[in-house]
Amino acid sequence: MVIWTRWGILGLLIPTVLIVIAIGGAEAVAKQRAIRALSAERKAVKQTQNDTDDAETPPPEEDPEEVKATELKRVAARAQERAKATKRANDVGYLIGGLVSAVVLWPLGRWMNKSETRTLADLQSGELVQAQFGGGHTMFFIPLEYWGFIWAVIGMVKCLK
Repeated sequence: MVIWTRWGILGLLIPTVLIVIAIGGAEAVAKQRAIRALSAERKAVKQTQNDTDDAETPPPEEDPEEVKATELKRVAARAQERAKATKRANDVGYLIGGLVSAVVLWPLGRWMNKSETRTLADLQSGELVQAQFGGGHTMFFIPLEYWGFIWAVIGMVKCLK
């Protein structure tokens, strides 16, 4: 069974590379946003500590177990936010990679699948024969130019679900 003919495998390779690059970029952006949010949170905590120091009132004594439980809740909330941001970055990466692959594969597939027909004369019989040159770049019997749209739809479905 033939899965792809000629250069039809490009319908899988190009989107895969573009999606991996887009996911990496989206994760880097999400990581930068998380770092900014964490630094802003730390600045806010330091600011409140400085404000309480200026008031010269002794801080209320807190139970160490309560402090530890509060800190664990805060860490768990941050981890959950980070997991959501990573999932969102992956979904956006699929969307961006799918759309970019549609932009790349449509003209590439159209160019690779263009065909020209020539009329040739058979030397032995003297008959005129129509010969078709070019085209035929498919994967799973779907022409290469349509794979970009398939990947764009996959990216949209993955991002919107």
